[in-house]
Amino acid sequence: MFHLGGWPVHVRTRTGLLNNEFRKKRKYIKTDNTKNSPDSFISPNNDGTIFDARTGLVWLNDASLLGKYSFDKALYAVKCVADGNYNLTDGSKPGDWRLPTSDELKTILGSGLKIIRNIQLFYWSQTTEYNVTFDISRSIHHGENYIFPVRPVQYDDNGYDHNGFGADSYDNEGYDRYGFNSAGIDREGFGRDGYDIDGYDKNGYDNNGVDRNGYTSPAKWQDVVISTTRAPYFQNEWPAVVAYSGLKDQDLALASEWANAEKDDDFTMAKMLSARTAEKIAVKFYQSLGYEVNDVSIKQPVKAAINPPCIYSNDWKLFDLLLNDIISIDVKNARTPLNSKVTYVEHCVSKFKKNRNNQNVIMAGILSPYLKLDDIKNPRGMRYEADIKYLGETTALIYSKLEERFSKRFLKLSFTAMNFIPSWMFEFPEKFYEARNQCRLQLQAVSIKQIPTIAECRVNPIPAYLSSGITLPDIWKTDLRDWQIDFYSRIRPRDNAVITMPVLFLALLTHFLEAVTQVGKWKDYNPGQYRELLYSDVSTKENWQMPLGIFDPLGTIESFIETLSILWNNKEHTNLKEFELFKFNGVGLLEGKRLGKQKYETILAYCGGFIEGKGKCGNNPLILGKHQSCPSCGKLICKKCGHCSATCLLCEDRMQNVSNDSEGVSAYHDLNHFEVKPFEDDIPEDDIFF
Repeated sequence: MFHLGGWPVHVRTRTGLLNNEFRKKRKYIKTDNTKNSPDSFISPNNDGTIFDARTGLVWLNDASLLGKYSFDKALYAVKCVADGNYNLTDGSKPGDWRLPTSDELKTILGSGLKIIRNIQLFYWSQTTEYNVTFDISRSIHHGENYIFPVRPVQYDDNGYDHNGFGADSYDNEGYDRYGFNSAGIDREGFGRDGYDIDGYDKNGYDNNGVDRNGYTSPAKWQDVVISTTRAPYFQNEWPAVVAYSGLKDQDLALASEWANAEKDDDFTMAKMLSARTAEKIAVKFYQSLGYEVNDVSIKQPVKAAINPPCIYSNDWKLFDLLLNDIISIDVKNARTPLNSKVTYVEHCVSKFKKNRNNQNVIMAGILSPYLKLDDIKNPRGMRYEADIKYLGETTALIYSKLEERFSKRFLKLSFTAMNFIPSWMFEFPEKFYEARNQCRLQLQAVSIKQIPTIAECRVNPIPAYLSSGITLPDIWKTDLRDWQIDFYSRIRPRDNAVITMPVLFLALLTHFLEAVTQVGKWKDYNPGQYRELLYSDVSTKENWQMPLGIFDPLGTIESFIETLSILWNNKEHTNLKEFELFKFNGVGLLEGKRLGKQKYETILAYCGGFIEGKGKCGNNPLILGKHQSCPSCGKLICKKCGHCSATCLLCEDRMQNVSNDSEGVSAYHDLNHFEVKPFEDDIPEDDIFF
C-alpha cells in the first residue's frame, strides 16, 4: 500500500491511448474531442484564463503552457504563476495558483475543449490516493507530467472579480462573460444563436442566408453553387471479391443454364456468372435509391429446379428486374477487355424490348472485370483488386431523340446498328440526382446583389450556372473566349430540361466538328478548354467524374476531351481541315470524307481485335495522327495487338507478329492497370450483401 502526495491523472483523448494493462492500473479521465461546442458554464476572461461557473474556479486557457515537470518541481512551478508571467493579465499574485484535484480535472477536461488549448495525456493533481498499484516506469518519483494550474476567483470589496464579474457571473450591467443578459440577449440585441428578434444575424441575413430585401448572401450563394455539381451520396460500385463471394447455388444453377444454351465451356460459364452477378449488383443499386426491387431473372425455370416456381409467367424473357412493380429493367453486363479497365467493347444488345404493357424496357449497364472462371468461383484468390460498376440507364426512345437532335449537315449519326451500348449513352436515373436537382432549383431562385468574379469564387461557378440553365453573367464573359460563350449558349438547357451524359457527349462532338469544318471561325479554339465550362474543380482526378454535375463513373467525358485535343493538336499533320463530311456510329467509330474524295477514312475508333487465349483487346481510342493507318484497308492500326479490320488481308499476319513480341502479357489483363493486393481471408459479414 502506497501513501503518496501526488497523482498523475491520465486524460484519454482521441490522440492517444494507454495499453490495457496500464489503464487498469491508473485512473484516467475520458474526454471527447468531437464535442466542438464548449460547456455553457465555461467562459473566457480575455486575460489568459477561463472561468468555470460550476465550481467558481479559474484556469489557464492553455493546458500545457507551463510544460512538464516532476512532482516536486511542479509544486514549485505552480506557485510562480502570476499576473505578468506566461502572458497573464488576470491580476493574480504568486501563490494564488495551485495544482488541481483529480475531481477538478475531471470536471474541467470533460467540457470546454474548444476553449482550452493544447490538452495533453497526463497532468499532475494534488489528490492523495490509497491502495493504488503504480506502474514503476511512471511512478511519482521518476515521471514527469504536465501542469494545469487552478485558482479560486478573487473578488474585491464590491463583490466583483478582476474582470468586473460578480459571483453570479454577471457584471454591474447584468451581462455575463459572453456578453449576454439573463434573457440570453447581448448589448446589440442578438441572442445566443446569433439572430435578433426578427431572425436576422449581425450581417443582416436570416438562417437561409437571405437579407430583408430578399438578396442571398455571397457565402450562401457559393454554398449552393458548390452543391449543384457535387457528387451524389450513393454507391455505384462494389468490390468484385465481395460480389462473387455472395453467389448462391441458385445463381450458379441459373448461370449454368445460360451457359449450356450457348456453349458449355469455362469461358462461357465465366461470362454467365459475371452476367448474373451484374443483375445482383443492379438490385443492390436500385435498392439504395429506395426502390422495392423484384428479381425477375431468378424466377425463370432451370433444369436443376433449384429456383422457386415462376410467378411472373414469361416476364423473365423481357426484363430482369421490376422496380416498385412498375418499372422494367433489362440488365446488360460488359466486361473490361485486355488493355483497359475503364472501357469495354461488348454489351450483348440484340434489340430493345417492351414489356407486356408495350412500355419500353430500360436497359441498365454494368461493367465487370474480365476474370477467369477460377477467379469467379474463388474470388479470395484473385491476384488484383477490381470493382463492378453500375453505369446508368438508356432506352430506345433516347436513341431516336439523339439522332434527331444532333444530326447535322456535316454529320450523319446512325445508332441502329450498334452491337453494344457505349458508356456515354448511359445516364443515371433521376432519383439518383434528387438532391442535385433541388440545388439547381435553388440556384435558379437565388437573387444576389453582385455576382462575384470567377477568381473570387471558391470553385469555378460556370458549370453550376450552365447545368441549371441560367444565362451566362456578363461579368464572367471577359474570362471566356468567343467559342466557349457559343458552346455555353448552345448547350444551356431551356424549359426545365437537363443536360444528360449523351447530350453532353454529342454536343462536344458536333461543336468540335464544326470547328474542324469551318476553319478560322474560332481562331483561339482549343478542345482542352471545354474543361473550363464543365468542371467546377480539376485539381483532383475524382472531380473529373462530375462534368456539369453529371456522374461519369468511367471519366468518359474527360477522356473524350483529351481525345479531341490530340486530334486538334495533330490537325496540321493529318490535314484535318480537308474533311467536310463525317459519320459517327455511336460505339466510337468516327469516319470522315475529305473534300473531293469518295472514300471515308477512320478518324476515331476502338480496337475490335481478339487475342487468342487472352480475350478482346479493347484498346481505346485509336486516333488519326497518333496511330498509323493500314495501307491495305485504311483503318487505324492498334499498337497493342496489330489489329486493323477483320476483313483486311494484312491484319492476321500483323497481329501474329505483335503477339510473338508480347510474351509475358497476362492472359486476361495487363496487370500494370491494376494494383495487386492480397485479400484477407475473411470478408466482414456486413459486406456479404447478396
